[in-house]
Amino acid sequence: MPLRDAAPAMVVASALVAWLTLTVPPAARLLQLAILGSMLYVGYLAWRGARGIRAAQRRTTAQILTVAMGPDGGSGYAEAAAVDAGLHPEVTLAVRRDHHVA
Repeated sequence: MPLRDAAPAMVVASALVAWLTLTVPPAARLLQLAILGSMLYVGYLAWRGARGIRAAQRRTTAQILTVAMGPDGGSGYAEAAAVDAGLHPEVTLAVRRDHHVA
């Protein structure tokens, strides 16, 4: 396997970088700057990704709560909610306006 063959080389390279940063202070500073640059780049990518996800998830929501009372004194309610309500134009709401609550 190529990765198994590369593992010892990575260990040797890591040991060499560690020795170099311990013995040569400017090399340590360069390594710190490289790590800082990498962290800033990852933060930038996370920020851009979050903006893309937020833009893709913009939605409309709708909620309706209906309370009704029957002629025999019974009552009840119904509640419904929808996400992306604008994507379903076939859904309509019909309300009778000839009965008013006193």
